[in-house]
Amino acid sequence: MKYKEINLDYLKDIILKAGQEVLKIYHSNNIQKFSKIDQSPLTNADIKSHDLLTQFLFSQFPNIPILSEESIEEFKLNNVNDAFWCIDPVDGTKEFLNKNDEFTINIALIEKCSCTIGLIYAPAMNSLYFAKKGFGAYEQKDKKISQIRIKNFNKNDIKFVVSRSHLSEQTDRFIKKFTNSTLLRMGSALKLCLVASGEVDCYPRFGPTSFWDIAAGHLLITEAGGVLTDTSYREVKYDINYGYINANFYAKNSLPLNKYLDD
Repeated sequence: MKYKEINLDYLKDIILKAGQEVLKIYHSNNIQKFSKIDQSPLTNADIKSHDLLTQFLFSQFPNIPILSEESIEEFKLNNVNDAFWCIDPVDGTKEFLNKNDEFTINIALIEKCSCTIGLIYAPAMNSLYFAKKGFGAYEQKDKKISQIRIKNFNKNDIKFVVSRSHLSEQTDRFIKKFTNSTLLRMGSALKLCLVASGEVDCYPRFGPTSFWDIAAGHLLITEAGGVLTDTSYREVKYDINYGYINANFYAKNSLPLNKYLDD
């Protein structure tokens, strides 16, 4: 099955249902916190969302393997070019625990090492972003759907977004190379949504991220007219032969980084 044959309405329905279950836990007094092997946080909301998403995806697309952050060891792919789902049941678990609303659910379809369908849902903000390769990028809020586009670059008004929880010294040095710039801090894949929807010019990331963190947002950005490249300006690929960790990257509009970085 190719991405053009997949009904986005079904995927929108399942991500919204997962979001409803996550919100029930988020607004309850029953948030259970655990620690993974790498000491990163895990909650019962992550587990609930993972179970729902994998169940729904497998029932509808039984021949497409599922790579989830919460079940990496179960994932198998016969050929690097085969299609697979790449999901993050709750992206921004720290933000979820801090109750600042900046967490998302991410679903991406990967084909031939590129994302061809991407959905990002921010349940606490009631914002759903979605894209299919070649068909544009959109935001759905309160049942209203609007096409989104990247921000027009203005050298006198450069806007950056960076991680709320993972701001590095390298990122700080990078931002200081730009005058007339403003900085926004945000959690989860929402940073990628802000680039795609034209609210910021660039999200620079110097530090580890995984496929499920950025694949859906990558497609949103490209379908909105932007790019997501490594720091050598090559488009990021999702090739499992090299593991699931992404290179450092820039997600941006037409901001000419090489001009500023070479000065």
